[in-house]
Amino acid sequence: MISMLEEKKSSGNPYPMSWEEQAILFPELPDHLLRMALHKVNTGCREQEVCKLRWD
Repeated sequence: MISMLEEKKSSGNPYPMSWEEQAILFPELPDHLLRMALHKVNTGCREQEVCKLRWD
């Protein structure tokens, strides 16, 4: 079960995910989130560039 952490305590400096971290995380994601995560890891885009896009 995943529990939410408080923002102030859990926020740390961003860092590149290791291959081991990716191997653990990616199989757990649903398909639509997996594609977003792969794009983010491979391009280095910020959250708003990946998650907050709108078709206008």
